[in-house]
Amino acid sequence: MDATHATQAWAVLPQVIEDPATGLTLQFAISPSGELILTVCGDLPLGNREFIFARDGSLAGTGLAPRS
Repeated sequence: MDATHATQAWAVLPQVIEDPATGLTLQFAISPSGELILTVCGDLPLGNREFIFARDGSLAGTGLAPRS
């Protein structure tokens, strides 16, 4: 997925990043419709969080993500 910021294009690749210092895991995924999905997993009070970004990079939605 490409997005623009300050007229520069950048790409997000599907990947998983684990941060041992915080115990959080960040998962970047691309939906079939081309939206970026960022899932933050870990020992969070209300559960895992999900952030969905539209193809233009704007925030399209947030909410709780299913535990994996």
